Amino acid sequence: MNKKKKILVLHNRYQIRGGEDIVMEKETELFSRYFEVETLFFSNIIHSKLEQIFYLLLGTNYASKKRLEKKLTTFQPDLCYVGNTWFEASLGIFKVLKKNNIKTFIKLHNSRHICCDSFFVWRHIKLNQYCSGCGQQRKKLQVLNKNFKNSIAKSILIIRYGKKYRKILRTYNFKILVLGKFHKERLSQIGVKNNNIEIFYNFIGLPKPTAEPIIGKEKFFLYAGRISAEKGLPELIQTYLSCNFSDIKLYIVGEGPLMNRLKEDFQNKNVVFHGSLSNRETLDMISNSIAIVTNSKLFEGQPTILCEASALGVPSIYPDTGSISEFFPDQYKYKFNQFSMEDLREKLLLFSKEKNAERIGSENRKHILELLSEDILINKFNNIMNSKT
Repeated sequence: MNKKKKILVLHNRYQIRGGEDIVMEKETELFSRYFEVETLFFSNIIHSKLEQIFYLLLGTNYASKKRLEKKLTTFQPDLCYVGNTWFEASLGIFKVLKKNNIKTFIKLHNSRHICCDSFFVWRHIKLNQYCSGCGQQRKKLQVLNKNFKNSIAKSILIIRYGKKYRKILRTYNFKILVLGKFHKERLSQIGVKNNNIEIFYNFIGLPKPTAEPIIGKEKFFLYAGRISAEKGLPELIQTYLSCNFSDIKLYIVGEGPLMNRLKEDFQNKNVVFHGSLSNRETLDMISNSIAIVTNSKLFEGQPTILCEASALGVPSIYPDTGSISEFFPDQYKYKFNQFSMEDLREKLLLFSKEKNAERIGSENRKHILELLSEDILINKFNNIMNSKT
């Protein structure tokens, strides 16, 4: 009987629990079914501001390095699977892993580290435009590249962090796991060795279609996600309203900084804000929608809500950006040109007359199961793990 390989999952939780945290937890559960797994999770709760500033300036948290060294000694993993390291974990953990010759996989969920390339905003974003990597908008007279909207100090520190992080990606012989061909190409462009980059999709635990409708027979498009400018919600609502649908509403699920403004600006009986819902409630809402619609201005990686919709047999209308199209069948007809509200409007109107929505949803479901089913992902992971670094 072969001995199970040992995997140490290392991740720095966000102050507000988000998608990356959920994915790392789900992937830990997945790996635990096939390997011997232990975790080392860090938190960004600040106990000593002076100490934290000291560690951030150095780029290394000695307390975190010590915790990792102890875990390596007691657990003796064959592989370390690393998620977020900002900021308590620090980049110092990579030096520990390299020194101990630990086979290391770094899971990149986005390309925001590429946005931390310069202290000056004009090297990053054109005036009055959004960065499709981090969602930052350049304002008039802005000088600093402010990755943290309300903190100059944090922005400077994360740019320093980003520069050092990219050097590690380029020079350390670690496997870099990304969410699609688009992200792989971006990493190659900044000098990461192509044979060190592998595509490994997030395990999200695909939901199964529900047997009975929960909400009723009302027809509606559904947006579910963060209510923010970079997600293109104002433009999405305006475009939907321009279609003048009499029998299809737009439901919006989620919370975010634009919520109050959008409620004020779009007081229309056909635009319904549901606020934050539980995962189960959101899945029920997806199941009863005629289609999911998104309008992100970002380079999206693996869109969880669209993957869940496909698993439930529900079609999606989305901007062709980043890696999204990899999660849909070839020649999918309900993707639109990003930033083109005219094209979005055409797709909404076209879908409202669609006679084969059920077939489209069924094809989407087949495609997503071929990408994200547990067996497919674990076989892919084993292949990457057994390949030479």
